[in-house]
Amino acid sequence: MHRKQPFAQSFYARSVAKYAAPLIAMCVLCAPTASAIAPPTTPPDWPRAGGFGPAGHAIGLPGSGGNLMDSIVGDTSQRKWSDADLKSIIEIGSQISPRWGESLQARFDADPEEMRRALRGGGRRMAAMLILREKAPAVFEAKVAELRAAAHSQRLVEELLNARSRHANGDEIEALGAQLVAATREEVDRSLATRVAELSALEEALARFKNELDADASRKEALAQALHDRLLSAPRAPRRPAQQEAVPSAP
Repeated sequence: MHRKQPFAQSFYARSVAKYAAPLIAMCVLCAPTASAIAPPTTPPDWPRAGGFGPAGHAIGLPGSGGNLMDSIVGDTSQRKWSDADLKSIIEIGSQISPRWGESLQARFDADPEEMRRALRGGGRRMAAMLILREKAPAVFEAKVAELRAAAHSQRLVEELLNARSRHANGDEIEALGAQLVAATREEVDRSLATRVAELSALEEALARFKNELDADASRKEALAQALHDRLLSAPRAPRRPAQQEAVPSAP
């Protein structure tokens, strides 16, 4: 009799098949020349997972950097970013990727104000990492691990493509391909772990909101009375006297 796979196991298998296999096939089967490899538009060590940067969803890991994360972080566009905030963001960047931390440090040294503008625009996902560290440490740690895994698989992709372009021996290419298989599986695992942490944080928030709702419902008469008193005591501008309509004179 056919036994149904547990949901987590079957979901993992589908995720690897959907997201890892096409990437591996592209790297192993294609043999681009060095000139065919596009120059990086972001620091070479910067991971793509979680929607950070213009190619954030290039491989489309399910749920990575989606609405759950936004729900936890909230709107960061109006936050005033202090120098201490910027240094914390540099520290987080270094935690994910040392080379990317160096790039952030160079941007800060060159023009802190430009870095602040970037955090309000295309760099707001990096700003979200700082908010995550403040508001949801468990989600932050899971996200850092996901991004580090993504950086590792990206480095392996580059190494494999470079090995193909310089016609490396078959053993080296096979070894890199095997490492990439393991790395992409790890990246999917980390992505799923991030989503588990996100859901846990949201469940905690929902429980807190429900408790607050229950508390307010139990004292709704007091709340209504407070609202009544506040409305009556609010200062009001004096009403203007009604202007009489001008009666047109007889011709």
